[in-house]
Amino acid sequence: YLGDGCCLCETATFRASLPFVRDDDVVYISYKNRAFVTPFVVCLDRLHNKIVISIRGSASIADFITDAMACPSSIYDFLKGISI
Repeated sequence: YLGDGCCLCETATFRASLPFVRDDDVVYISYKNRAFVTPFVVCLDRLHNKIVISIRGSASIADFITDAMACPSSIYDFLKGISI
């Protein structure tokens, strides 16, 4: 779990908030939080056979700096570069 402190407080909070998410369903967690870097988690939803990406909302000054500098772009432009 990238960016969690030595006491793993962020991970403990994540587990307490979402007790139904099993450890083996968590693919990746990033707790890094600074300007232009946003905390997120990637989990598996085995019941619906889906991948869930959750991005934490604004909760710090760094988040608000990131929000203010946001440059929206079309998802279609992003998807054009991906070949399946």
